[in-house]
Amino acid sequence: MTEYHQYPYEDEIDLRDLILKVWRGRWVIIGAVAIAVVVAFIYATFIREPAYEARVSILPDAYRLADGRALSRADYLPIFHKESILEKIVTEYMPDEPDVQKAIDKMINIIEVDVEVDPEQEVTPSALVVSMRHKDRATAMEMTREYIRLVQSEIASLASQLNDEHLGLLERSLEIRTDEFQKALDDQQAFRKTHDIETLRSRLANRRSRLISAEARIEDLQSSIKVLTVSLEHAQAQLAETDPLLVTKDVLDETSVKLFRQIAGDGDTSSIPYIEREHINPVYTQLLETVLTTQRQLESRKIELENAMNEASALREEIEALLDEIADAERKDLELDIAVSHARSAYESAYSQYNNAINAIRNESYTLTIISGPWASTRPVGTSRLMMMALAAVLAGFISVSGLLFAEYMRTGERQTAQPPTRAVAQ
Repeated sequence: MTEYHQYPYEDEIDLRDLILKVWRGRWVIIGAVAIAVVVAFIYATFIREPAYEARVSILPDAYRLADGRALSRADYLPIFHKESILEKIVTEYMPDEPDVQKAIDKMINIIEVDVEVDPEQEVTPSALVVSMRHKDRATAMEMTREYIRLVQSEIASLASQLNDEHLGLLERSLEIRTDEFQKALDDQQAFRKTHDIETLRSRLANRRSRLISAEARIEDLQSSIKVLTVSLEHAQAQLAETDPLLVTKDVLDETSVKLFRQIAGDGDTSSIPYIEREHINPVYTQLLETVLTTQRQLESRKIELENAMNEASALREEIEALLDEIADAERKDLELDIAVSHARSAYESAYSQYNNAINAIRNESYTLTIISGPWASTRPVGTSRLMMMALAAVLAGFISVSGLLFAEYMRTGERQTAQPPTRAVAQ
């Protein structure tokens, strides 16, 4: 019978064995820890530069702009990391830096702008906390003050730029509206100088009064003409019936009659001679003068009537022209008045907008409201020297113990590999 004997292989960890192995390498561990502590002490004391942190708390105000909008925290927060500001800080407070851009990048990584939220406020941040570091405590505080001053200057410059753009638009709009309003007033004034509606109405009233007088005169003349016509016809009728001449018999005088009687020898007077004479009939003459006078008066009245009718016709035409001119003038004046009203409204609106924009920014200082600081820590920030030495000791101990255990593990594996193979034993 054949039996197979196999060397035992245990896949178990013996804690006592591990402790013994660590104890055997204790001097290595102690040496590594001592070296790490010394290196950490040298770095923390002589190599690492101390850094003092200066902090300042700022209330993130919302600033009112000329256009009515608010310059909120989100609008001006990028200014805190503006490269031009950091370049000025580096140039003034870090003159020994050979590479300015590298120093600026380092400043961007060092500068912290944190938002502290008030527990009583769920959304609105209560403060912005700015922290800066420098190897000198006083310089850190001064650098923080200068940094805040530059940030305030940039915020004011940004607000001024936005306000100037909006105010520039409002000023140009106000100038345009002012020119339009002035032009509307000038047009209205020039029109009223050349088209005085009151004067036109006065002329119209005068012409209407003259027309009424002319029409009354026409009626009087027509009535007078009718009367004169009737009188003329009557006088002409009488004149036609009246003889223009009268025949008169002139007898001899008394001496001639006596002589004629003596010659005739009787007292008969029928045979006494007489002389016939023709005379102009005074009635006829009077009637003729009446006819002529009436004719002259009638002609005169007709001429006056014609003139009065012509005058009345001219007055009517002038009145019609004046009515049209007044209507056109009133319509044009109304249009100009509406244009002036619209121009005035536009001007007042533009002026009100400009004035409101000026009043909106008049009391805005665009300065940061500092709640506290700047103040700097009395001790350098970062890991302390003792803490750094302790961390170095722990890290060195862990690495050395791990190294010892790993080395022992490798040696154990080599021994197992070198052992002879399993043998068969016959029974």
